[in-house]
Amino acid sequence: MKMKIIHILYVFIIIITLCANLSYAGEEDDQSYSLSQGIQAVDRFDEDGRNPEIQKKIGMTESKLKQNLKDVSNYLYKILVVGSIVISLVYAGVLGIKFITGSVEEKVKVQESLVIYLIGCLIAFGAFTIWKVIVTLGNQL
Repeated sequence: MKMKIIHILYVFIIIITLCANLSYAGEEDDQSYSLSQGIQAVDRFDEDGRNPEIQKKIGMTESKLKQNLKDVSNYLYKILVVGSIVISLVYAGVLGIKFITGSVEEKVKVQESLVIYLIGCLIAFGAFTIWKVIVTLGNQL
């Protein structure tokens, strides 16, 4: 089991390494930027985004930016909550099947796993509740 986890971690690290590209293509095919030049370009972009004159030109006001942030937060919240619900239901179903079809020893193991499952559900859904309360209170300010 430990070897499988180690292999999965190695594959994950290799995928991350292959996806990390430190040269950034420019406007022309023969032009490329170093990492520091790319960071400077991002900083300039960030400064331009905070400039009210440029915001007016592109039609982004502060209220639109806040609304976009609120929309992204709600969308991310919904995705994570639905994902948590699906994962918890699948895991509960697996535990239920093991409990029904298992021997006495397996039923004891399932009961031990059930305690861990309940604690995990409390932590996950408690975190989502706290997130929603903080976002709701923050939007009222």
